[in-house]
Amino acid sequence: MSYLDHTRPYNGKPLEYTLCLTVDECKLLLPVMKTALKRQQKLYEKYRDIQDSGEATTRQQTALMDAEAGVAYLEDAVEKAQELIKLFEK
Repeated sequence: MSYLDHTRPYNGKPLEYTLCLTVDECKLLLPVMKTALKRQQKLYEKYRDIQDSGEATTRQQTALMDAEAGVAYLEDAVEKAQELIKLFEK
């Protein structure tokens, strides 16, 4: 699993972080990642509802963007962990 950080370029390219996990570690972490994803989705829904009502402050709009980024990151992590488990379980 790797993560590209486009906010901090390294030699003109995005900085890339790589997380190395074994299949057993993925199996252990998958439920934790799914729980974190559910929490992040609830937080995103909360701030999206505030935004949709038209009463969001600047701070709440920033929190909405942060929550949206967190959901995207966690969805990607869960998907990659599931792919790794399926790949090596055959």
